[in-house]
Amino acid sequence: MQARDSGEFVPMIALDCEGIEPYAFHVMGGEFIVTRQSDAKIFDEVDISQGNWNEFELGAGNTSVANLESKFV
Repeated sequence: MQARDSGEFVPMIALDCEGIEPYAFHVMGGEFIVTRQSDAKIFDEVDISQGNWNEFELGAGNTSVANLESKFV
């Protein structure tokens, strides 16, 4: 996902469910990795279980995930 995807649903995971039809996705915490575009810094085990994540560094500024929503298509 990139900044231009803000406000849009974008594919981020593909599941092979072997005949089971999933109906909800619940973030457990720690299963996401975020890479900042400006300097390619990697943030491991990002916890967005509450729908938001934020990291601030002097010089680099704010890196965040906000208002995460999911749906199955």
